[in-house]
Amino acid sequence: MKKAILLLLFLLIMTACNQLERRALMHHDNTMSLEDKQKMKSSIKTIVEPDLVQVQTWLDDQTVVYTRSLYEETELVSYNIVTGKKEVIYISQEPISKVVTSTNQTYLFLEATGKQNQTVLTIINQKGEELYSTEKHVQKVTVAWNPFVEEKGLLSLYLGAQQTKVVPFDVNQSKLFEAIPVNPYVRWLSPSQVVYFEWGEGMNLQADVYQYTIQNGKKQVHSHQVNGFEASVDSYLLLKVNAEQEQMQFQFHDKETKKLQSSFTIPMLQSNSGYYWTPSYEWHEKTNTLYTYAPKYAASLFEYEESYKLITYNPKEDIKRVIQNNVEHTPIKCSPSGKYCLMGYQSTKLIDVDEQHVRQIIYNER
Repeated sequence: MKKAILLLLFLLIMTACNQLERRALMHHDNTMSLEDKQKMKSSIKTIVEPDLVQVQTWLDDQTVVYTRSLYEETELVSYNIVTGKKEVIYISQEPISKVVTSTNQTYLFLEATGKQNQTVLTIINQKGEELYSTEKHVQKVTVAWNPFVEEKGLLSLYLGAQQTKVVPFDVNQSKLFEAIPVNPYVRWLSPSQVVYFEWGEGMNLQADVYQYTIQNGKKQVHSHQVNGFEASVDSYLLLKVNAEQEQMQFQFHDKETKKLQSSFTIPMLQSNSGYYWTPSYEWHEKTNTLYTYAPKYAASLFEYEESYKLITYNPKEDIKRVIQNNVEHTPIKCSPSGKYCLMGYQSTKLIDVDEQHVRQIIYNER
């Protein structure tokens, strides 16, 4: 029960933090010169869509997927931001709230709100062909696609009454398997191994990370007292807090030897109750680049009113680069090549990482 409470506390804190950041940063504006605007305008086609709900994700380096609401249906639309070509690839009778693509964008996981508080979970391919669908009575769902075997993944189901369940699935077999005994917030370490947080005694969002082998049920400690974890084919990332120096540290380790390869730090934001803020981040293995945000200075989370820096970091070359100096902290979703990133609570802003230009890509006024 304590583990479920910690998960709920973590989600509530992140929601509150986003609301505070949104209010505090309303006065910040990313100013662009006329020349910059013309450059972006000439290469990017704005999405003109009055019924748009949200830009969801990327299908390839130039194509995004967004949802739009029409009468009692929700359409999933692909849109090429360079050519302006758009196509309806899927129509749902229920409102689609989430779209998550597999590692190579071959499959799309859809979450929709069904009747009688049921959640409809569907997997389609890029053509919109339905490969699997089921309904679950859950409060929240997260998906972790297997980056090593694209057809496989894990669903973390938040069932209510402080109960959770993590269920493997296989697109080729069109089925869910028996739940495995791990906590939500699961990441893949290898084709058949996952890692997850396991909390000890006390209310602390720092936790030990355990690795679990799905085939034989073997479990062992992987890392101690971390705030975040990601993995790639040959390395893994740990987020750790250095409270004395008021820093959040991003550590990149060799997967086989566990030796530290490189690291960088950002100023730490801490709540009055002792919880540490973790920024939105995305690690692109293909480009070997981490995208994340950094506060201007260490402070109390609820008193910090400045903007953030959008930064990239290459762990193999140990190079950190500031892309934007004054941005709002919002979710970030980058294209497969990492050239473009979607930003904003509805992913309505587009940044060209190389050119460091930011612009709105949505026009949805009626």
